[in-house]
Amino acid sequence: MKKKTILHIIYNLGRGGAETMLVQVIKKLSGYHNIVVTLQQDNHFKDELQCDEYICLNQPSIVSIPVAVLRLRKLIKARDIDIVHSHLPLSNFVARLAVPSTIPLINTIHNSILTSLDYQKWFIRFLDKSTYKFRKSTIIAVSKNALDDYFSVLRLKKKEAVLLYNFVDTELYSEKILKLETEGFGAICVASLSRQKNIAYLINAFSLLKNSNMNLHIYGSGELQKELQNLINAKSVNISLMGQVKNIPATLPQYDIFIMASFFEGFSLSVLEAMAAGVPLLLSDIPSFREQCGEHAMYFDLNDPEDFAAKMLKLKSDSNLRIDMANKARNYVAENFTLEHYMKKLKGIYNDHLKE
Repeated sequence: MKKKTILHIIYNLGRGGAETMLVQVIKKLSGYHNIVVTLQQDNHFKDELQCDEYICLNQPSIVSIPVAVLRLRKLIKARDIDIVHSHLPLSNFVARLAVPSTIPLINTIHNSILTSLDYQKWFIRFLDKSTYKFRKSTIIAVSKNALDDYFSVLRLKKKEAVLLYNFVDTELYSEKILKLETEGFGAICVASLSRQKNIAYLINAFSLLKNSNMNLHIYGSGELQKELQNLINAKSVNISLMGQVKNIPATLPQYDIFIMASFFEGFSLSVLEAMAAGVPLLLSDIPSFREQCGEHAMYFDLNDPEDFAAKMLKLKSDSNLRIDMANKARNYVAENFTLEHYMKKLKGIYNDHLKE
Protein backbone atom coordinates (compact mmCIF):
# COMPACT_ATOMS: atom_id res chain seq x y z
CA MET A 1 0.00 0.00 0.00
CA LYS A 2 1.27 3.47 -0.91
CA LYS A 3 2.56 5.48 2.04
CA LYS A 4 0.65 8.61 3.00
CA THR A 5 2.66 11.79 2.36
CA ILE A 6 3.15 14.36 5.11
CA LEU A 7 4.55 17.79 4.33
CA HIS A 8 6.24 19.30 7.40
CA ILE A 9 6.92 23.04 7.15
CA ILE A 10 9.04 25.08 9.56
CA TYR A 11 10.92 28.38 9.35
CA ASN A 12 14.39 26.82 9.23
CA LEU A 13 16.44 24.01 10.74
CA GLY A 14 18.49 25.96 13.23
CA ARG A 15 19.23 23.98 16.37
CA GLY A 16 16.30 25.16 18.47
CA GLY A 17 13.72 23.20 20.43
CA ALA A 18 11.03 23.07 17.75
CA GLU A 19 13.54 22.13 15.07
CA THR A 20 15.19 19.43 17.18
CA MET A 21 11.80 17.98 18.02
CA LEU A 22 10.80 17.84 14.34
CA VAL A 23 14.01 16.07 13.32
CA GLN A 24 13.56 13.46 16.05
CA VAL A 25 9.89 12.92 15.20
CA ILE A 26 10.54 12.35 11.50
CA LYS A 27 12.94 9.52 12.37
CA LYS A 28 9.97 7.73 13.91
CA LEU A 29 7.61 8.35 10.98
CA SER A 30 9.04 5.73 8.64
CA GLY A 31 5.51 4.55 7.86
CA TYR A 32 4.90 7.82 6.01
CA HIS A 33 6.55 9.62 3.10
CA ASN A 34 8.00 12.76 4.73
CA ILE A 35 8.75 16.01 2.92
CA VAL A 36 10.35 18.81 4.94
CA VAL A 37 9.94 22.38 3.71
CA THR A 38 11.67 25.43 5.20
CA LEU A 39 11.26 29.14 4.51
CA GLN A 40 14.88 29.97 5.30
CA GLN A 41 17.99 28.01 4.38
CA ASP A 42 19.80 27.48 7.71
CA ASN A 43 20.18 23.74 8.36
CA HIS A 44 22.30 22.70 11.33
CA PHE A 45 21.18 19.07 11.24
CA LYS A 46 22.44 17.96 7.81
CA ASP A 47 22.51 14.12 7.80
CA GLU A 48 20.54 13.95 11.07
CA LEU A 49 17.46 14.95 9.06
CA GLN A 50 16.12 11.62 7.80
CA CYS A 51 13.34 12.69 5.46
CA ASP A 52 12.43 11.61 1.94
CA GLU A 53 12.78 15.11 0.51
CA TYR A 54 14.03 18.45 1.82
CA ILE A 55 13.05 21.70 0.07
CA CYS A 56 13.84 25.31 0.99
CA LEU A 57 11.52 27.98 -0.41
CA ASN A 58 14.02 30.79 0.35
CA GLN A 59 11.25 33.17 1.41
CA PRO A 60 12.22 34.04 4.99
CA SER A 61 10.39 37.30 5.71
CA ILE A 62 6.92 38.66 6.35
CA VAL A 63 6.96 40.59 3.08
CA SER A 64 7.71 37.42 1.10
CA ILE A 65 4.64 35.56 2.42
CA PRO A 66 2.75 35.88 -0.90
CA VAL A 67 5.61 34.28 -2.85
CA ALA A 68 6.01 31.55 -0.21
CA VAL A 69 2.27 30.82 -0.41
CA LEU A 70 2.36 30.45 -4.21
CA ARG A 71 5.42 28.20 -4.11
CA LEU A 72 4.02 26.02 -1.36
CA ARG A 73 0.66 25.72 -3.11
CA LYS A 74 2.43 24.60 -6.31
CA LEU A 75 4.54 22.11 -4.35
CA ILE A 76 1.51 20.60 -2.61
CA LYS A 77 -0.20 20.06 -5.94
CA ALA A 78 2.90 18.52 -7.55
CA ARG A 79 3.69 16.12 -4.67
CA ASP A 80 0.17 14.80 -3.98
CA ILE A 81 0.29 15.70 -0.28
CA ASP A 82 -2.10 13.95 2.16
CA ILE A 83 -1.55 16.12 5.24
CA VAL A 84 0.40 19.29 6.14
CA HIS A 85 1.92 19.95 9.56
CA SER A 86 3.39 23.40 10.20
CA HIS A 87 5.51 24.73 13.08
CA LEU A 88 6.13 28.26 14.39
CA PRO A 89 4.28 31.47 13.45
CA LEU A 90 5.47 32.41 9.95
CA SER A 91 5.23 28.82 8.73
CA ASN A 92 1.73 28.56 10.19
CA PHE A 93 0.63 31.70 8.35
CA VAL A 94 2.01 30.49 5.02
CA ALA A 95 0.48 27.03 5.42
CA ARG A 96 -2.98 28.40 6.24
CA LEU A 97 -2.96 30.54 3.10
CA ALA A 98 -1.50 27.85 0.82
CA VAL A 99 -3.04 24.53 1.83
CA PRO A 100 -6.31 23.66 0.03
CA SER A 101 -9.34 22.99 2.20
CA THR A 102 -9.39 19.38 0.98
CA ILE A 103 -6.07 18.63 2.71
CA PRO A 104 -5.91 18.37 6.54
CA LEU A 105 -3.76 21.06 8.17
CA ILE A 106 -2.14 20.94 11.61
CA ASN A 107 -0.40 23.94 13.23
CA THR A 108 1.87 23.50 16.26
CA ILE A 109 2.19 26.37 18.75
CA HIS A 110 5.53 26.10 20.55
CA ASN A 111 5.38 29.10 22.91
CA SER A 112 2.93 31.10 24.96
CA ILE A 113 2.06 34.06 22.76
CA LEU A 114 1.05 36.12 25.81
CA THR A 115 4.70 36.74 26.64
CA SER A 116 6.29 36.13 23.24
CA LEU A 117 8.32 39.08 21.95
CA ASP A 118 7.12 38.41 18.39
CA TYR A 119 3.49 38.72 19.44
CA GLN A 120 4.05 42.16 20.88
CA LYS A 121 3.98 43.28 17.23
CA TRP A 122 0.44 44.09 16.12
CA PHE A 123 0.93 42.70 12.62
CA ILE A 124 1.98 39.26 13.93
CA ARG A 125 -1.20 39.08 16.02
CA PHE A 126 -3.20 40.29 13.02
CA LEU A 127 -1.67 37.71 10.67
CA ASP A 128 -2.22 34.87 13.11
CA LYS A 129 -5.81 35.79 13.86
CA SER A 130 -6.79 36.47 10.26
CA THR A 131 -5.13 33.35 8.80
CA TYR A 132 -6.67 31.17 11.51
CA LYS A 133 -10.12 32.47 10.56
CA PHE A 134 -9.31 32.06 6.85
CA ARG A 135 -8.39 28.36 7.03
CA LYS A 136 -9.63 25.65 9.34
CA SER A 137 -6.75 23.87 11.08
CA THR A 138 -6.08 21.72 14.11
CA ILE A 139 -3.98 23.47 16.74
CA ILE A 140 -1.42 21.43 18.67
CA ALA A 141 0.07 23.25 21.66
CA VAL A 142 3.09 22.04 23.61
CA SER A 143 1.69 23.14 26.97
CA LYS A 144 -1.66 23.99 28.58
CA ASN A 145 -0.36 27.48 29.19
CA ALA A 146 0.46 27.93 25.49
CA LEU A 147 -2.90 26.50 24.42
CA ASP A 148 -4.96 28.73 26.71
CA ASP A 149 -2.96 31.86 25.86
CA TYR A 150 -3.27 31.31 22.12
CA PHE A 151 -7.05 31.54 22.07
CA SER A 152 -7.41 34.13 24.82
CA VAL A 153 -4.82 36.60 23.48
CA LEU A 154 -6.10 36.40 19.89
CA ARG A 155 -9.73 36.28 21.09
CA LEU A 156 -10.47 33.28 18.95
CA LYS A 157 -13.12 30.65 19.40
CA LYS A 158 -11.43 27.35 20.18
CA LYS A 159 -12.25 24.78 17.52
CA GLU A 160 -10.01 21.76 17.04
CA ALA A 161 -7.20 21.99 19.59
CA VAL A 162 -4.98 19.37 21.19
CA LEU A 163 -2.49 19.46 24.05
CA LEU A 164 0.63 17.46 23.20
CA TYR A 165 3.59 17.87 25.52
CA ASN A 166 7.12 17.84 24.14
CA PHE A 167 9.32 14.82 24.76
CA VAL A 168 12.85 13.64 25.27
CA ASP A 169 14.35 10.43 23.91
CA THR A 170 15.22 8.81 27.24
CA GLU A 171 17.08 5.99 25.47
CA LEU A 172 19.91 8.45 24.84
CA TYR A 173 20.49 8.88 28.58
CA SER A 174 21.81 6.30 31.00
CA GLU A 175 21.85 6.30 34.79
CA LYS A 176 25.35 4.82 34.59
CA ILE A 177 26.88 7.88 32.93
CA LEU A 178 29.40 9.24 35.42
CA LYS A 179 30.02 12.93 35.85
CA LEU A 180 33.49 14.05 34.90
CA GLU A 181 35.68 15.42 37.66
CA THR A 182 35.44 19.21 37.49
CA GLU A 183 36.98 21.93 39.57
CA GLY A 184 34.43 23.69 41.71
CA PHE A 185 30.73 23.59 41.00
CA GLY A 186 29.74 23.49 37.36
CA ALA A 187 26.44 24.87 36.04
CA ILE A 188 25.11 24.54 32.50
CA CYS A 189 22.57 26.51 30.52
CA VAL A 190 21.44 25.42 27.05
CA ALA A 191 19.67 28.31 25.36
CA SER A 192 19.75 30.58 22.34
CA LEU A 193 21.41 33.93 22.99
CA SER A 194 18.17 35.88 22.66
CA ARG A 195 16.15 38.29 24.80
CA GLN A 196 13.66 35.56 25.65
CA LYS A 197 16.31 33.47 27.39
CA ASN A 198 17.32 36.35 29.69
CA ILE A 199 21.01 35.44 29.85
CA ALA A 200 21.85 38.92 31.15
CA TYR A 201 20.04 38.07 34.40
CA LEU A 202 22.38 35.10 34.95
CA ILE A 203 25.45 37.23 34.27
CA ASN A 204 24.35 39.87 36.76
CA ALA A 205 23.38 37.24 39.33
CA PHE A 206 26.75 35.50 39.01
CA SER A 207 28.43 38.74 40.04
CA LEU A 208 27.06 37.90 43.51
CA LEU A 209 28.84 34.52 43.43
CA LYS A 210 32.39 35.54 42.53
CA ASN A 211 33.95 33.96 45.62
CA SER A 212 31.92 30.75 45.55
CA ASN A 213 34.07 28.68 43.16
CA MET A 214 31.18 28.26 40.69
CA ASN A 215 31.26 28.41 36.93
CA LEU A 216 28.57 28.55 34.26
CA HIS A 217 28.87 27.29 30.68
CA ILE A 218 26.21 28.55 28.26
CA TYR A 219 25.65 26.47 25.12
CA GLY A 220 23.88 28.18 22.25
CA SER A 221 24.24 30.93 19.69
CA GLY A 222 22.28 34.01 18.74
CA GLU A 223 22.20 37.67 17.93
CA LEU A 224 23.19 38.76 21.43
CA GLN A 225 26.52 36.94 21.58
CA LYS A 226 28.72 40.04 21.35
CA GLU A 227 26.55 42.02 23.77
CA LEU A 228 26.55 39.20 26.33
CA GLN A 229 30.29 38.60 26.02
CA ASN A 230 30.88 42.31 26.69
CA LEU A 231 28.68 42.08 29.80
CA ILE A 232 30.56 38.99 31.01
CA ASN A 233 33.84 40.86 30.59
CA ALA A 234 32.51 43.96 32.35
CA LYS A 235 31.21 41.95 35.31
CA SER A 236 34.32 39.68 35.46
CA VAL A 237 32.17 36.64 36.17
CA ASN A 238 33.09 32.99 35.72
CA ILE A 239 30.80 32.42 32.73
CA SER A 240 31.77 31.06 29.30
CA LEU A 241 29.80 31.18 26.05
CA MET A 242 30.47 27.76 24.56
CA GLY A 243 28.68 27.98 21.19
CA GLN A 244 26.39 25.28 19.81
CA VAL A 245 26.39 21.78 21.28
CA LYS A 246 25.47 18.76 19.18
CA ASN A 247 25.91 15.86 21.60
CA ILE A 248 23.79 17.05 24.50
CA PRO A 249 23.43 13.59 26.15
CA ALA A 250 27.21 13.44 26.59
CA THR A 251 27.53 17.08 27.65
CA LEU A 252 24.86 17.44 30.33
CA PRO A 253 26.20 14.83 32.80
CA GLN A 254 29.46 16.77 33.10
CA TYR A 255 27.69 19.43 35.17
CA ASP A 256 26.29 19.68 38.68
CA ILE A 257 23.21 21.78 37.92
CA PHE A 258 21.13 23.03 34.99
CA ILE A 259 19.88 26.62 35.07
CA MET A 260 17.59 28.75 32.89
CA ALA A 261 16.31 32.29 33.44
CA SER A 262 13.81 32.54 30.57
CA PHE A 263 11.11 35.21 30.59
CA PHE A 264 8.79 32.70 28.89
CA GLU A 265 8.88 29.24 27.32
CA GLY A 266 6.56 26.82 25.59
CA PHE A 267 7.62 23.43 26.88
CA SER A 268 11.41 23.43 27.02
CA LEU A 269 13.24 20.55 25.37
CA SER A 270 16.47 21.58 27.11
CA VAL A 271 14.82 21.23 30.49
CA LEU A 272 13.48 17.77 29.62
CA GLU A 273 16.96 16.73 28.48
CA ALA A 274 18.49 17.88 31.76
CA MET A 275 15.88 15.93 33.72
CA ALA A 276 16.54 12.81 31.66
CA ALA A 277 20.29 13.20 32.23
CA GLY A 278 19.85 13.38 35.99
CA VAL A 279 20.97 17.01 36.35
CA PRO A 280 19.00 18.97 39.00
CA LEU A 281 17.16 22.08 37.83
CA LEU A 282 17.20 25.71 38.99
CA LEU A 283 14.71 27.63 36.85
CA SER A 284 13.01 31.01 36.62
CA ASP A 285 9.63 31.02 38.32
CA ILE A 286 7.38 31.25 35.26
CA PRO A 287 4.10 29.38 34.58
CA SER A 288 5.41 27.15 31.79
CA PHE A 289 8.30 25.83 33.90
CA ARG A 290 5.90 25.19 36.79
CA GLU A 291 3.59 23.29 34.44
CA GLN A 292 6.47 21.32 32.98
CA CYS A 293 8.41 20.42 36.12
CA GLY A 294 6.03 20.80 39.05
CA GLU A 295 7.82 20.05 42.29
CA HIS A 296 10.78 18.49 40.48
CA ALA A 297 12.78 21.73 40.19
CA MET A 298 13.84 24.67 42.32
CA TYR A 299 12.63 28.11 41.18
CA PHE A 300 14.03 31.62 41.58
CA ASP A 301 12.52 35.10 41.40
CA LEU A 302 13.34 36.95 38.18
CA ASN A 303 13.07 40.25 40.05
CA ASP A 304 15.61 39.24 42.69
CA PRO A 305 19.12 38.08 41.66
CA GLU A 306 19.93 37.55 45.34
CA ASP A 307 17.25 34.83 45.44
CA PHE A 308 19.02 33.06 42.57
CA ALA A 309 22.40 33.39 44.29
CA ALA A 310 21.06 32.02 47.59
CA LYS A 311 19.54 28.98 45.90
CA MET A 312 22.72 28.29 43.95
CA LEU A 313 24.65 28.25 47.22
CA LYS A 314 22.05 25.98 48.83
CA LEU A 315 22.27 23.46 46.00
CA LYS A 316 26.06 23.56 46.00
CA SER A 317 26.21 22.85 49.74
CA ASP A 318 23.63 20.03 49.76
CA SER A 319 24.64 17.11 47.53
CA ASN A 320 21.87 14.91 48.97
CA LEU A 321 19.27 17.46 47.87
CA ARG A 322 20.74 17.52 44.36
CA ILE A 323 20.71 13.73 44.11
CA ASP A 324 17.12 13.51 45.34
CA MET A 325 15.97 16.20 42.89
CA ALA A 326 17.77 14.52 40.01
CA ASN A 327 16.36 11.05 40.68
CA LYS A 328 12.77 12.26 41.06
CA ALA A 329 12.99 14.39 37.92
CA ARG A 330 14.42 11.50 35.90
CA ASN A 331 11.54 9.22 36.96
CA TYR A 332 9.00 11.96 36.23
CA VAL A 333 10.26 12.31 32.65
CA ALA A 334 10.27 8.54 32.10
CA GLU A 335 6.65 8.32 33.22
CA ASN A 336 5.31 11.29 31.27
CA PHE A 337 7.49 12.78 28.54
CA THR A 338 9.11 10.07 26.46
CA LEU A 339 9.31 9.90 22.69
CA GLU A 340 7.00 6.88 22.79
CA HIS A 341 4.28 8.86 24.61
CA TYR A 342 4.54 11.62 22.03
CA MET A 343 4.58 9.45 18.90
CA LYS A 344 1.56 7.42 19.98
CA LYS A 345 -0.56 10.54 20.35
CA LEU A 346 0.83 12.27 17.24
CA LYS A 347 0.19 9.25 15.00
CA GLY A 348 -3.33 9.09 16.42
CA ILE A 349 -3.88 12.72 15.37
CA TYR A 350 -2.53 12.02 11.89
CA ASN A 351 -4.65 8.90 11.46
CA ASP A 352 -7.83 10.67 12.60
CA HIS A 353 -7.31 13.36 9.98
CA LEU A 354 -6.42 10.93 7.21
CA LYS A 355 -9.68 9.03 7.81
CA GLU A 356 -11.79 12.17 7.31
